[in-house]
Amino acid sequence: MAFFSSSYDVLILLLFVGATVASAGDDFTYVVPFYSHERSLGSTNPTVVQPVDLQPDSPRPGFGNIIVLDNPLRVSADPNSTLIGRFQGIIVFADMSINSTFSAGNLVFTGGEYNGSSLAFFGVFQTGTGSVRSIIGGTGRFGMATGYLVNDPIVYNSPTTLYSLWTAYVKIPAK
Repeated sequence: MAFFSSSYDVLILLLFVGATVASAGDDFTYVVPFYSHERSLGSTNPTVVQPVDLQPDSPRPGFGNIIVLDNPLRVSADPNSTLIGRFQGIIVFADMSINSTFSAGNLVFTGGEYNGSSLAFFGVFQTGTGSVRSIIGGTGRFGMATGYLVNDPIVYNSPTTLYSLWTAYVKIPAK
């Protein structure tokens, strides 16, 4: 038994999904795209360290391990593009299956349109895939912010460098 009985049903579904996505975007005060540039251990000037490693002989990080990040935020994936801030946060391996982690952090904007502002977030990060995390507040232009943050790994330049496209969907309450 087919889920859709005709091409017409599929078209109606696509129009509904498109309208829903389009209207969801209208609810946000800011849609902020930027790129995180992460250099792991073993690279020159790493932006990621693992101060707690409870299972050092394991090929994958283990339950209870902690990673700390201070990644530059730039306007593009080009490592020479304009610096607009830092992604400063922690990742805790809190899932015994090691498929996902808990992460919390701040996006601190030090240049560009949002200079002097920050966004705070936390949620689940799934290694190697895109993740969505909750925005739980902010400062400056993002005071009292809510919304969500989407990140997608886009380019592995080398085994030690990861560029990720991030998009913040930010709602600021009316004052």
